[in-house]
Formats: sequence, C-alpha cells, structure tokens
Amino acid sequence: MPISSTYHTNMRTMSALKNQIYFNVKQMLFGGFYGSDSQMNDSSRYTEWEHAGDLLGCRTKHYDAKTKYFGISFSGLKGDSSKISVHMMGVAKRYIQNYKKFNR
Repeated sequence: MPISSTYHTNMRTMSALKNQIYFNVKQMLFGGFYGSDSQMNDSSRYTEWEHAGDLLGCRTKHYDAKTKYFGISFSGLKGDSSKISVHMMGVAKRYIQNYKKFNR
C-alpha cells in the first residue's frame, strides 16, 4: 500500500483504515515513501526519517512536551475518491486553549 490506498469506492472498512494507519506508521518510523509503485523497492525513495522522533517523542529535551495528545484523520484525494490519505498530528497540552470544549 503506498501512502494512499486504492479502493473502488469512497467507503473503507475499519480493518482497511487500521491497515492504512499501520502502513503509514511503519513508513514514518522507518522512512516515508515518495514515488510511484514501480519505485517501491528503491530505498532512496524512503526519506521521512524525522517523523520517527515526532511519533516516539524522542526529539530534544526542549522540543517535545511531556504531555502530548495525538489525533488522526483521513481524507479523500481530490479528483480520485478511490484513494485516501492518512493525517497524524501530535499536540502539546499547552496548546489546548479551552479544556471544557476539548474532548479527551
């Protein structure tokens, strides 16, 4: 599965979404992929090593917060509803402005 998975509809099963998350986390930990399907065996196409530090909280002492919330979302690709993109984001607690509205 490349960064976006191909499906014949715009609907996904929970299993398909979990597989997509698993694939993307592996890519971000061990090198994100850019290129075409025919280039997937080319190790120079796996370039996003910096994501490992973000996902694991292993950046510098002053860069990461002790408490971090994690969010995930999916979006369809413009012009091709058969493909999705996975978005992951970590947010430090200090950036949550209104805890009463924040759904923990």
